[in-house]
Amino acid sequence: MLRAASVVHGRGDRAVRALSEVSGRVPSGASLAVVGQSGSGKSTLVHVMAGLQELTSGSVEWPSLGGHPRDLPGVVGVVFQAPSLLPPLDVLENVALPLLLRGVRPAEANELARDALELVELGTVAHQLPEELSGGQAQRVAIARALVTRPVIILADEPTGQLDHETAARVLDLMIEQVEAVGASLVVSTHDAAVADRFPLRWRMSDGRLEIEATS
Repeated sequence: MLRAASVVHGRGDRAVRALSEVSGRVPSGASLAVVGQSGSGKSTLVHVMAGLQELTSGSVEWPSLGGHPRDLPGVVGVVFQAPSLLPPLDVLENVALPLLLRGVRPAEANELARDALELVELGTVAHQLPEELSGGQAQRVAIARALVTRPVIILADEPTGQLDHETAARVLDLMIEQVEAVGASLVVSTHDAAVADRFPLRWRMSDGRLEIEATS
């Protein structure tokens, strides 16, 4: 739930409004695309929803989940556009990390991480380092890491933006399929019309402002 959420960078004449009084609600179980041109504010919006970007004014909360996204580790999963795996850790360790941070025993965390990797068809690369993966594989590992805590909502910022068309389609298929399997909501920011068309609900960003448009 966003209420008049605003993000302003700088002050005075040099102030830039990345978000301008954005209000909206993500329905439970929704699949939603946030669309807009580069610089429209869609990535800032997703980061605000994930609790990764401080607001200048307004508020963001997930009332049905119990509060602010920062206070809900494991309940809100995040997938980034840029490579986000930790280089010193192998694939299994990267996926298990969110569970370990929540206090899950290492043996159980590793078992759950292996299960998550199987979901994204990457069980065979569990002990490879991130540098040994293709871009598509790395993004699928990131999806497994977001899924491993069985979150209620996944927020993905341009998750296919750095992938070729065929790989992007496969990654998106896996993400939608597995998010539906765990019963989570999914919010994806994208500038790709082909990606946006996969979602039954769209929010369009323009100059930091939000338009909500339902689709079939």
